[in-house]
Amino acid sequence: MTVSDWTNFRSGPKPERAASNPKYCYEWAFVEPGKVVVLNLWFDAMTEQNGNLLQTINPRRFGLAMGRAGKKTWERRASRMDLCIQQAARTNIPIRVIVCQGDMRSAEDPDSEPSHVYRRALDLEPWAITSYDQSTGDCVVTRGAEPDRFTDQFDVQPNEGFPEQRDANGKVYVRSLEVRKAVLRRASGKCEFCDVPGFVKYDGRIFLETHHVVPLSEKGMDLVTNVIALCPNHHREAHYSNRRVPLRVQLLGKVVEANIRVMGDVAVPASEQDLI
Repeated sequence: MTVSDWTNFRSGPKPERAASNPKYCYEWAFVEPGKVVVLNLWFDAMTEQNGNLLQTINPRRFGLAMGRAGKKTWERRASRMDLCIQQAARTNIPIRVIVCQGDMRSAEDPDSEPSHVYRRALDLEPWAITSYDQSTGDCVVTRGAEPDRFTDQFDVQPNEGFPEQRDANGKVYVRSLEVRKAVLRRASGKCEFCDVPGFVKYDGRIFLETHHVVPLSEKGMDLVTNVIALCPNHHREAHYSNRRVPLRVQLLGKVVEANIRVMGDVAVPASEQDLI
């Protein structure tokens, strides 16, 4: 990252004091557009899930809480951090993390003492945004992960152009997030039937629709061996076309070809390895 401006103070250049420049040294996140985002994350707020180290954060919510409490400086820093995260989520640029340990300020208690960092270290392992909700600011940053580059119809939030939803009685099939993500990674942004690229959403992720070739309502399995990523046009055709029966056979063949092609390159759930 370019840090040459850190030497510039109101009274003139002071290279020997660059590390204490108040314009930068208290910030929580930094960005070099198109190259890298650097986040300061608290060690004590990190968690381990399935062998992965991650942190769930929402600087936007923290900033709003600080703003309501009249803490404008913290509100501004939190807002900048959220903007940096948005850039990383939208452009898939690498994330480096400075791990901080010390006393964390509490968002629930705006009058608590300011944060104090006693130890910090630049993690040698890159991190990635593995989940970011544009509408709420909820974010998951994961160590050593690949950025969440793909999305499907089940990731769409209710306020993204859909009518109001209300509770109703009836059966709802719960689809495996792990399977959907594995299929989207397998497709790598292209319809697995026609090879046409999916469109790019406003958050930078590539959109395709995941489809159970043998429907769940017909006892189809929720496995990568029965799910295919399709462009919206072919997804609708698979459901409503007058050739949907022969099309189902073609789609099953495409799924077999796709799984054979990516074996070893895409993480297939261990429970399904023997099915491919």
